[in-house]
Amino acid sequence: MHCEKYNQKGLGNLLSHYERKNNKFRKYSNESIDKEKTYLNYNLAPEHEEGLYKFIKNRVIELNISKRKNAIWACDWCLTAPDDIKDDKDKCDAFFKSSYEFLSKRYGIENVVSAYCHFDETTPHLHFCFIPVIQKQVVEFDMTTATLKTETVEKVVAKECINRVELQTIHTDLQRHLDAELSFNAKVLNGATKGKSMSVKELKYKTELEKEIREKTEQLEKMKKDIMAISTNFINLNEKANRYNDILKEEEQHRQEEIKSSSEHINNILNSYDYAFDDVIRHLEYRDNKVYDIDTSYKKSLEVLKELDKTVNESKELELEIDKKAKEYKKSYSDEIEL
Repeated sequence: MHCEKYNQKGLGNLLSHYERKNNKFRKYSNESIDKEKTYLNYNLAPEHEEGLYKFIKNRVIELNISKRKNAIWACDWCLTAPDDIKDDKDKCDAFFKSSYEFLSKRYGIENVVSAYCHFDETTPHLHFCFIPVIQKQVVEFDMTTATLKTETVEKVVAKECINRVELQTIHTDLQRHLDAELSFNAKVLNGATKGKSMSVKELKYKTELEKEIREKTEQLEKMKKDIMAISTNFINLNEKANRYNDILKEEEQHRQEEIKSSSEHINNILNSYDYAFDDVIRHLEYRDNKVYDIDTSYKKSLEVLKELDKTVNESKELELEIDKKAKEYKKSYSDEIEL
């Protein structure tokens, strides 16, 4: 036996699998369905006129199911026919009917969605689908009588309906029921399923799973080797990167020293230029002063020359006056001698 839980989203494929509805978009996990034997399938549970999905939806809404998207709406017990009766159709029918009666009584006939018996796969099995409803005692205070009132309410809680205790006891309880009801042996408990929630269907894939595990283990070992090789390369690259980093640091330090030396040299040159510039300024100032002195002397010389020209002119005029006076005197003197 194996139990699966389904939320609202997962119900579509599950219900299609039960009823074998044609759906080109559906991919069955079990591809060994023999369509020529599908006519042998049947449903032990009462039919729901509104359809399986609407029945589930109406029931969970009625019981105020949690609004969480992952809330479980339905559970499915998959019960495989024991090996000693799987080839006997009549015994399988009786086995599935008795199992259905046990499960519907255990979980409540009002919560049964369907109970499809499939004979078109590798091994005959029963899908008992039900809504996981539990009963809880709720204590409330009655204002009218001022007393505590105990009331039994139903809730959809899959984790409490299918809990660890349920998984540990249901196989034994079912076996006890079958032993009491059937006229033949139908062993649900065996070395593979006793005390476990594991289906025969799951055991069918055990060899394939073990093979896949071995392949995955080999792949994992190869990945570990690849990772070790990558890690070694990474360590080597990291060491090289550290060496390159040290070289770059040395080169950077050397470059900084060169920059410092060049800066000092440039500063010395600039200081020399500043001193030479100051000296040129001093010489220019000295030259300007000299030029100013020369210009002043020149102006004074011009004034002296101008005065000198004036004096020369005055001297010439005086000389002419003297010469004129001399001539006049000479003439006057000659006239006096003649007299």
